Amino acid sequence: MTIHNTFAELGYYIKYSVQNASTHGNIPQERSRTFIVAFSDLDMMSKFTFPEEISLTVGIEDIMNRTVKQDDFFYYPPDNKYYDVLNRKIPDKTGIYRIDDSGVATHKYTLSPTLKANMGTYHDRVPIIRDDFGIRKLTPYECLALQGFPSVFRFQDIPIEAAYKQCGNTVCVPVVRRIAERLSHVF
Repeated sequence: MTIHNTFAELGYYIKYSVQNASTHGNIPQERSRTFIVAFSDLDMMSKFTFPEEISLTVGIEDIMNRTVKQDDFFYYPPDNKYYDVLNRKIPDKTGIYRIDDSGVATHKYTLSPTLKANMGTYHDRVPIIRDDFGIRKLTPYECLALQGFPSVFRFQDIPIEAAYKQCGNTVCVPVVRRIAERLSHVF
């Protein structure tokens, strides 16, 4: 309400919509975010509509390759405090899991759970999968793919914690692209 009122006080007309990466961006991540557009002209605002839902045709298996070995850093070694529980609770190479405040990998997701900025602070918050080589965290580039970034995108030389934090703080690129395309037709 604060944002709405501030825009109104500044003389803008606004529209907003909750858009989910999976239903509005064709990205296999549960990531609902409120998007706001502001117009200085009432006629322009009346011409704008947010994108409708689209079918999800991309799955998590399209994002990550479970047959390619990643750097050892991403794998849980047998002496890790979570390893035994993860090994029991992640029985196969399907789905995606997470550790949260309530425990370890208690739910198998068919879509990625929301990527959060705290992945950069708490490495055990990065979503987890089993691949041909063990149980591992998603890589930062897999996280970027779950935000719709192209595979050619590369981080500058930053610590991995910062990369994970940026992955969790970003917006889903295809959702923003679809909104921007709608805006371009208004002007």
